[in-house]
Amino acid sequence: MNNVDKDIQNLKSIRFRNPGYKRKRILKPAQEIALRQFLFSSINENVFVISTGLGMDVYYISDKDYSDFIEKNLYLFHPEEVNKEILIEERHAGVEVLQYFQVVVHTLTSHPQLLYSCIKKILSQFNELGVRSKLDRLLFQCLDDYIEKLAQEESLPFNRKINRLRQEIDNNLPLADATTSTLIQTYLNANHLN
Repeated sequence: MNNVDKDIQNLKSIRFRNPGYKRKRILKPAQEIALRQFLFSSINENVFVISTGLGMDVYYISDKDYSDFIEKNLYLFHPEEVNKEILIEERHAGVEVLQYFQVVVHTLTSHPQLLYSCIKKILSQFNELGVRSKLDRLLFQCLDDYIEKLAQEESLPFNRKINRLRQEIDNNLPLADATTSTLIQTYLNANHLN
C-alpha cells in the first residue's frame, strides 16, 4: 500500500449545518480561522475547514476518528451563540469522503450561482493558504478533476471565471501529481455511488 492509498483510507469528514433552510454560516470568518488553527494544533496539519451558506465541512487525515472531538469543541468557537442548534448532517470515512465531496459538487450543478460561490470559496481558500499538506493536495486534486470533467461535459456554469481561479492556484503549485489524480479516479470508479 502506497502513501496515497493509506491517506485515502485515513480520510475522514464531518459536516455541520444550521437547522432548516438557512443560508447563514455556522461560524464567522475569524471563528473559522480560529477553529482551523485549533484543529491543526490538536489533530495535525492535514485538516481542511470550509464554511459556506450550506454548512461547514471539516476534512482530516488521521488513523484516529476525531469527529466527536470536533463536534464537542465546535461550540468553543461561537460562545455568543451557545444555544444555537447545529446539526451534524454527514460523517464519512475513506473513499466515501471523496465520493461525498463530488456528490455535493454535482448536486450544486443544478444551482449555478451556488455552485460558483462554493467553488470560488474553496479555490480562494486554497489560493490563500496554499496547497501544502497531503490533505490539501488530495482535496484539490479531487475538486480539480471534477471541475475538469464538468467543463468537458459543458455543464460547468461560470467556466471562464472558475478557470481563472484555478490558474491562480496552478501558478502556485508544484508540478501536478498525476499519480494522485489517477489513484483518486481509480477509487472513485471502483466505489461509484449511484
